[in-house]
Amino acid sequence: MIISVQQKHIDKGYRRNYEKCAVALAIKERTHRPVEINEDYITLFRSDRNGGDAIMVPTPDCVSEFINRFDESGPKFVEPFEFELAPPKG
Repeated sequence: MIISVQQKHIDKGYRRNYEKCAVALAIKERTHRPVEINEDYITLFRSDRNGGDAIMVPTPDCVSEFINRFDESGPKFVEPFEFELAPPKG
């Protein structure tokens, strides 16, 4: 699944917030699921975070780089981009 992090997500995103960063907002918009994200894993919840099933996928390198730049420098130092959110293998 292709996730498009657009300028609107960057503008509305919160730095250092694993639920409301620009990437999380873009994933939520595409999947309609609660999501948490960090440099290592993206966690997609099937319903809610309180006892619901979750799927964890490794965070792509380009997303980790974006998160680092966004968190450290702010929205003026990142640009819209796309990445593939791949399901876990196995």
